[in-house]
Amino acid sequence: DPGARGFAKTLQARIAALGRAHEFVRPHSEESAPLVPTGSLHGILQEILSPYPAMDEGRITMKGFDVRVDDRGATPLALLVHELATNAVKYGSLSV
Repeated sequence: DPGARGFAKTLQARIAALGRAHEFVRPHSEESAPLVPTGSLHGILQEILSPYPAMDEGRITMKGFDVRVDDRGATPLALLVHELATNAVKYGSLSV
């Protein structure tokens, strides 16, 4: 349905961001290692929040120390931030 293209594109971007965040922190070999440093809190947040226009508009910023996040903590963290961002788009500060 052509009317659903915008929704589908937004949904695809959010799912892709969640997948990139997972890929970002999983264990890698030398050949499969990402070009960006793995396990970074700022990196995970950047990946999860990248589909939202507020990121490009400068309404979302990250400050403070960039701490290491291991693979055990990365998935729950990514899911939590993804859920909070989705709710903020629906009902909160990212809805406008």
